[in-house]
Amino acid sequence: MTQPQGQSINFDRAAPIYDATRGFPAGVEADAIAFLAQAGGLTDTSRILEIGVGTGRISLPLSRYVGVAFGMDISKQMLSRLIEKRSDETLHVAQADATRLPLPSDHFDAVLVVHVLHLIPNWREALDELRRVLKPGSALLMAGGGGWYRDANIAPLREAFVEASGQDKLSQVGLSWEDQDDEFTQLGWQREGERHSFHFTGMGSPARLIAMYENRVFSSCWPLSDAQVAAGVKAMRALAAERFDDLETEFEIASEFGVEIYRYHELPSVSSPPPKPAAAQRKPFEPEMVLIPAGPFLMGSPLSDSLR
Repeated sequence: MTQPQGQSINFDRAAPIYDATRGFPAGVEADAIAFLAQAGGLTDTSRILEIGVGTGRISLPLSRYVGVAFGMDISKQMLSRLIEKRSDETLHVAQADATRLPLPSDHFDAVLVVHVLHLIPNWREALDELRRVLKPGSALLMAGGGGWYRDANIAPLREAFVEASGQDKLSQVGLSWEDQDDEFTQLGWQREGERHSFHFTGMGSPARLIAMYENRVFSSCWPLSDAQVAAGVKAMRALAAERFDDLETEFEIASEFGVEIYRYHELPSVSSPPPKPAAAQRKPFEPEMVLIPAGPFLMGSPLSDSLR
């Protein structure tokens, strides 16, 4: 399936399997979320926003560490999963585009982004929006990690798929993780210190990874044709047969979940710095669902009562 030009990748198709294929291993989530809250300097008075909140796998447990949390996502199905899981957490959600947020300016103490900007073609516009809704000097928390891609046993299988399927020839949709720091610096975002890392161990097998690519679990597989996926999987199976006696054998995979903290600083210029974009000047995003608040919530204008 070809991604429409200029359109962010929508995870509706992944909603039924997302938590099972992206979640932390059993017994890890609580420590990982506590780490994120501490590293991000979040407190019980913090007002935070996560773009690309998805099923809430991060913001639902994180909401217990802050005063109030908001989540935005373009995927109706992912948000529906979140709402099904939500109990007493103070996490308000709405279907919204990260480049056109229905939120007031200078409002949040922190914005969280977890594996999202690579899915947004107009990621610079999204960054402008995050700058607009953040209070001056507040933190942009860029988080993510993983283990499959770096593990010495598993990584070669992924590389075999990428080469054989032609995935390496696809154009990048949004901002790559490798380019993030340089691009941010050029736009006035300065990283605060080094990356904060939380290390944990998961389990994996060659058979499981091959099945994930065969079933197009990863969004990077979605633009590929059936023939391309088949070619990639064939290459994975051939390499796995050479490297492993039993493809079903589970082994430990060292993984990492980390966060980098950025704050916006006006770039030196002989002219006046660009003003924060005004919400009224942007074309509105037309969602299929409106705000789904957590608990008692009265709406005047969109999101107004809880955003005061």
